This record gives sequence, C-alpha cells and structure tokens, in this order.
Amino acid sequence: YPELCLLELGRNYRSSEKIVSASLPVIESDGTKRDLKAARSDAGRIVRYDAESAFDEAVYIAHEIDALVGGVDMIAAHRRHNDKARALSDIAVLARTHRQLELIEQCLIEQGVPCVVAGRGSFLSDGAVRDCLSFFRFLVDPADSVSLRRALRSFECPITAVIRLQNIFNESGRKSVAGLKKLSDKHKIIEAGEFCAMAAAFASKVRKEKPEKLLRSYMSARFLGGNEELERLLQAAPYYADMPELLEAAVSGQEIDVRRSAGGYQKDAVLLTTLHGAKGLEFPVVFLAGLQDGLLPLSAAKSADIDEERRLCYVGMTRAEDELYLCAEQPESPFLAAIPSSLIETASSDRKRRPRSKQLTLFT
Repeated sequence: YPELCLLELGRNYRSSEKIVSASLPVIESDGTKRDLKAARSDAGRIVRYDAESAFDEAVYIAHEIDALVGGVDMIAAHRRHNDKARALSDIAVLARTHRQLELIEQCLIEQGVPCVVAGRGSFLSDGAVRDCLSFFRFLVDPADSVSLRRALRSFECPITAVIRLQNIFNESGRKSVAGLKKLSDKHKIIEAGEFCAMAAAFASKVRKEKPEKLLRSYMSARFLGGNEELERLLQAAPYYADMPELLEAAVSGQEIDVRRSAGGYQKDAVLLTTLHGAKGLEFPVVFLAGLQDGLLPLSAAKSADIDEERRLCYVGMTRAEDELYLCAEQPESPFLAAIPSSLIETASSDRKRRPRSKQLTLFT
C-alpha cells in the first residue's frame, strides 16, 4: 500500500504529566518502547501507601476518601480545608479481584462514605452462588478460612460451632479437608457433620472432574435444582477446564463486571470496580489497591499472561486524571517497583490507624 499514511496517537489527554510518566515504565517493562506524552502541563500527584495488611490498606483508603470529599469528622475536614473537596463520583477504587473490594467496601460503609460496587448485578453476587463457590474454594484451598466460614454457615451450622471448629482446624495447621472431618468427629461437633461429610465426598474429585459435573452433583446433593442463578453458573462451567480455573475466573472479575450501559452507575457514590471493569472509564482520583506480588500480577496467571497483567496495571494507573494512590503490602508488585521513586510521594504517617478487632474465642 504505497499510499498508506501511518498516524501514531502519542498524546494522552486524560492524565496529568506525572501520571503518564509513571505509567510508561510499567507498560514498557515488556521491552517495547512507547512514545507517549501528556497533553496536560500540570504535574498531578501520585501517593504511595505501604500497608501492613489488607485491612490496614482498606482503612487507609476509607479515611483518605473521607478527607478528599471534605471529611465527615472535624479532623478530616481540617486536613483538607485549604483544598477543593472532591465529589464522591470523582473517586474510584480499582483492584484486581472482586474479593479485594469486599473489605474496602466494608470500611467505606463504616466510615460513612457512600459507595457502589460494579458487578453487583451479576449472578455471581447471588447468595446461593457465593455459598457454592465458597464450598469449592475451601476444597481447593483448605487454608482459606473465609470460604470455610461461609460454607459452614450455608449448611446452617451455628456460629458457635463454626468458631469452635475453625479454631481447632487452625491449630491443626489447616492441612486437608479429611483432617477437618476427623477433627469434627473427634471433638463431636455434630452441627458440622453434614458439611464435613459432603466436603470429604467432593474433596477427591474437585481437581479431577469437570466443573459442570461437580456443580450438578453439588446442586443435586443440596436440592438446589431450579435455582436460576446457580443454573447460570452451571451454563458457564463448560468453558473452564477444571474447578480451580472456574474459581479463578469468578474472583478475577473477567466475566462479571457490569457494563456502563446496563442502567448506569449510581452518581453520588465512590465506584469500586475491578481493573477489567475500569477499561474506558476515567476519574479525577483513583485508588489502585493490592499492588503486591501475587495479586498484580495475579499468582495464578500463567507466564504467557504476564503481559496482560502488566496492561491491566497500566489501565488502572491511567484511569486517573489528577491524583493516583498506589497501595501495597509486601512483597510489592514488580510493576510498582518499575515506577521511578522521584515521581511518588509517600503517604504521611500522621493518620491514626484503627486497630483491627480480634474475634475472641468462646472456648479455651
């Protein structure tokens, strides 16, 4: 095509200069140079927060958003009194998976900050579906105490029995599903008998049988045939090679993000969404949560998918127009390490951290 004219789109009109400069090393770490410059002359702001835990990260995000919108309490309002307060709809929190957003949502609610989670219209948010996925997540990973608790409760196991069994299982090292059943029998926690028996029956099959067959067996055993939302999960199952792959797809948000045309987002609220769901969106302020190795890139990602993980990180960073907050535990993501430290300011340590409450055992 001798008449061909090649036009390169090398100007970013969304993000500030500092945000564009910080995002380029992330996307270029695949070895390909990009010629991209910011059309905006203002520098912008990038803040890094090193979290002690996922809870600490969620509390920081909630407190910082509270301050950005003017502050519900007097201290937060005083911190920002010289700055222009942001509208709730100016702010988004992005994470790699929906499960990360659950804790952040809880902290925002506790702080009194209105928020909406993209994907809530999905069948995967249905209680019966979440119970089912928790059951299989525990079978795949017996150390997943969150899934174990939800699965036990879905079998109508009293909370006192749940706590007792969890404490005993934790002390044993949480090694296997069979070990849980033995502990349940040994300590005569009869309320968990139905769950333990069914878990033991499925444990040997969860990595061998097709997800569709496992789901049909689960629905049959629990008399859930005809449940509309579980039927939708069943229809998706044949597209996955095994149950771990289906669980990974469910947690990553690849298939469950709400499209913007589907009724629209609530306007007067902070938006929480996955990186997949953030494509095409833009916000004056963006919090990018979970920038640690194992979450971004996701530990389950194959080596061939690392470039896609890198692109997702780049997408998340460049959703921000003016302010970008990068939050991470250790070990930090290699994508975060690629950003020049000269472009980042570290979050001040003057914020009082709220200590995480500890569940007291009812038994000694």
